[in-house]
Amino acid sequence: MVKKRLDELSAMNILLCFLVIFIHAASATVAAADKNSLQYGLLLTVWRCCSFAVQGFIFLSGVKLAMSADKPFCYPKYLISRILRVWIPYAIACVVYYLYLSRIGYIASDITTLVRGILAGELVGHLYFVVVIMQFYLLAPLWRIIARRLERAEVIIAALIVAYFAGQLLGYNLADLLYVFNKSYIFPYGDRIFTTYLPYFIAGLAVGRNYEYIKSTAMRSLLPLGIIFTAAVSMDALLGYMHFSGKQSIYWLETAHTFYVIAAIAFVYSLAVRFGSVVMKIPTFKYIDRASYSIYLWHPLALYICDRLILPYSLSLTPTFLLRMLFGYVVTIAVCAAVAFVTGRLKPLIAQRFGKQS
Repeated sequence: MVKKRLDELSAMNILLCFLVIFIHAASATVAAADKNSLQYGLLLTVWRCCSFAVQGFIFLSGVKLAMSADKPFCYPKYLISRILRVWIPYAIACVVYYLYLSRIGYIASDITTLVRGILAGELVGHLYFVVVIMQFYLLAPLWRIIARRLERAEVIIAALIVAYFAGQLLGYNLADLLYVFNKSYIFPYGDRIFTTYLPYFIAGLAVGRNYEYIKSTAMRSLLPLGIIFTAAVSMDALLGYMHFSGKQSIYWLETAHTFYVIAAIAFVYSLAVRFGSVVMKIPTFKYIDRASYSIYLWHPLALYICDRLILPYSLSLTPTFLLRMLFGYVVTIAVCAAVAFVTGRLKPLIAQRFGKQS
């Protein structure tokens, strides 16, 4: 039996996937651009505006888990399904990235690099997300218990407050906390510990547990959320430009960016509720939605190939940027969506064939 996919969650998932591609496709141009130019300021603003995608994915994961919190649950079966659908494709991608990057001399060619890359998501920057989300999956029974209690407003507020400070102490500042007790070691993996993203997951649980109410509220709240989003993105863009252009060091920039991330997730969810059904009527987006995890895993490989192909031509920033966009979006999405289309057509046939045999 195929689960019904909610249009608003699918539309938000697609947008977040597109944002991740832009972050990686534009990163080389952002790094190489003249920091005093208008183009740098504009590109940096758009680039930073995309950087709530991982938190958004984790929020969506919390929503989906909470919506099934009352349904029968078999933890071993759940975990096996996540290993097959999430971890195995990730491990395969790690091996492919290891073989390719070691062959072209980007990383060391030894088994330790591969093992650490798989365990810590170190081979390619974006893979750390899988390490984080697998931690949430491992703790699924705990989240189901918590989700069933997130119905009264005071409980939700208390849970979000606890999650925020737990995320600050045991996530963002975990390296500093551990350094207090061991000054000979600096913990390098704070960005891939689940506690760092706990507030977004708990928020997702709260939304999923009270879904119809929050969905109707989001439908009516597009304008106020848009105003908050505009204020947040304006502040984050201005402070980000001042900091990264070297005009002024802003040590509390992450606090402003956290405000933006929260506002962006709320606003994008409201947009998805309002317009998701329209977007998902387009057949192509259905296949992109189903292929989104593959697109997430494989788009950096397309960018690496693009860089290798254009390397002999010494292109300027603009054509390099456009070609990376072409490979990141058109090539990756076309291949992954085509695979999703073919497998989607083959699965019923295979199931029917084996069903007859049995």
